[in-house]
Amino acid sequence: MVQALHDQGWRVVLDVVYNHVYGGGAKSRYSVLDKLVPGYYLRRHEDGSTCHSAACNNVASEHVMASKMMVDDVVHWAENYLVDGFRFDIMGHLMMSTMHDIRQALDLISCRRREEEEEE
Repeated sequence: MVQALHDQGWRVVLDVVYNHVYGGGAKSRYSVLDKLVPGYYLRRHEDGSTCHSAACNNVASEHVMASKMMVDDVVHWAENYLVDGFRFDIMGHLMMSTMHDIRQALDLISCRRREEEEEE
């Protein structure tokens, strides 16, 4: 689909929504992230319940592997699907360091693409 839009001259911006995972918490059958590592990827209250603010639960981007998941995910979309840009929903709930790491990774991809175009 991205390639078809590119072929028509369109640029593609992906709406990245990490804070709207469908389920959260150990008791939710739809809690994909809690199946990976229970209690790690979503922010929790002191009683262990999932934090909800704004629209839904909050990804704990202050956790190393949660941040890495986000960076790796965006890099995957940029490298493999050639997505042109990203819009982060409720970005204020994400750690600045995570957003910086994403920006750096995307800058490296852009630089590499420019170098490849210059070589052609």
